[in-house]
Amino acid sequence: MGVLESISVKQENFPFRKKYEEFYRLYEILSPAYGEGRYGMMTEQQKASKDWHQLSTQIMERAFAPLEKPAYEASYALGKTKILMNAEIREVLERSRIKASTVYDKNSQKLKRSFVLTKA
Repeated sequence: MGVLESISVKQENFPFRKKYEEFYRLYEILSPAYGEGRYGMMTEQQKASKDWHQLSTQIMERAFAPLEKPAYEASYALGKTKILMNAEIREVLERSRIKASTVYDKNSQKLKRSFVLTKA
């Protein structure tokens, strides 16, 4: 297979490829471990000790829990170092991330208001 044919196949099947750590950094708000500590606040030692593959898999399972497994299973693949996704899966993850951040923003605003009210 030539280089151009290889690129074409990659683009048709799984055009979005992210290393597990990068994937987690982008979609950490969807992780069940999100409340334990933010990626940006971790030390290099903490980052080195994390199992990014497992954390990324948990994000995928949580994001697609309402769907039937065969409906999305063929739309992404888990490699040794990267997670591979097609455009539809990436779009669902982006929507889920936006929705989750909106919920967290609303909750943090409520907490801030209640703190101000109790302080006064």
